[in-house]
Amino acid sequence: MRLFLILMLLFMTATQAKKTQPLDHLGIAALLIRDGHYDRALESLKLVDLADEKTNMTRYYTLHALAHMKKEVYKTALESFDAALALEQADPVLHIYKAQCFYALADFKRVLASFEAAGAVATTQPQYFAMQADALFKLARHNEAFEILNSGIEAFSEFTGLYKQKFFYATELGLFQSALDLARAFIAHDSDAAKAYMIAASALHKAKGTNEAVLLLQEGKLHYPKNADIAVLLAHLYIAKGHIQAAADLFDGASIIDSSYIKEASELYRRAKKLYRSLYFNAQILDQTEKYKQRLAILLEFGDYEQASAMEAALTRVDLIKDEEIRYALAFSLFQTAAYNRSEKHLAQLTRSDLFAKAVELRKSIELCKTAPWECY
Repeated sequence: MRLFLILMLLFMTATQAKKTQPLDHLGIAALLIRDGHYDRALESLKLVDLADEKTNMTRYYTLHALAHMKKEVYKTALESFDAALALEQADPVLHIYKAQCFYALADFKRVLASFEAAGAVATTQPQYFAMQADALFKLARHNEAFEILNSGIEAFSEFTGLYKQKFFYATELGLFQSALDLARAFIAHDSDAAKAYMIAASALHKAKGTNEAVLLLQEGKLHYPKNADIAVLLAHLYIAKGHIQAAADLFDGASIIDSSYIKEASELYRRAKKLYRSLYFNAQILDQTEKYKQRLAILLEFGDYEQASAMEAALTRVDLIKDEEIRYALAFSLFQTAAYNRSEKHLAQLTRSDLFAKAVELRKSIELCKTAPWECY
């Protein structure tokens, strides 16, 4: 019984001690910032006794600054970072945080000044080289930007972002041959090289470096012959250059890997005047509406009006006949096969102004052919 009373007394004493021990508001604020609760962290900081000599004011200002930086209240954050740096034992990394704030405010000269103030800390992470380079590039100090990136690559040779950044800068400056070489370096260090080929080629094409983009994707296709996305992107570049047959062949190959490209293969073969090949792919399209719409276009391209006219029932069945362009194309095909009455029936249902005008001209031709058939041979 005595032992029980002693234990109870000790427990009550410990509990009372806990009640009288002040809360560590700085520690709580740090945990809240780490977990993303920035407003609550600031509320906790308001409870810190700033008059207490034991309060770590450097830590207080740092946490206050970090919470505001995370809330994107950059000017307040900068004031608190400066307050922390004015005290002893301030971590030089605070200059890096200041650089991030200045970057968000697009004050690139102060970004660079902050990195310079950080000293050796500014060389400890590859992202720090990247930010310095971008600040220099935005200030049109291009050569210095490349020099910083080169230094970063020398220190962090496996960090893909620095190679990628060099490539994008060269592309933006229109240095396409250099950009092509830099793209290869960027791709070689990327964990997803196939995707990197497409990113680099798209950037080159967008910047008017289409020839270099084609060369790069040709290399990519050699390395990844079963990657349909690379083949399709290369096909689109060929289309941009007017090489429709080459694009059609690429979609042909891509459709073997991914059947969703069958329709595009058929359409491109139509545009390339390879009409039997176009019909071959069209026959594989599962969507009946898409199949019949495209087949009509192919047959018209072919000049096969008999087959086009024979599609009347199929076009009606899938409701494509409600599309006035389709209806006019069918009416024209029927006219070409001397099915004048059926042609006129469709022409009479056209309401779109541009097609109505075409219908009027076609009706004139129908009347001529009816009254003087020899004129239509």
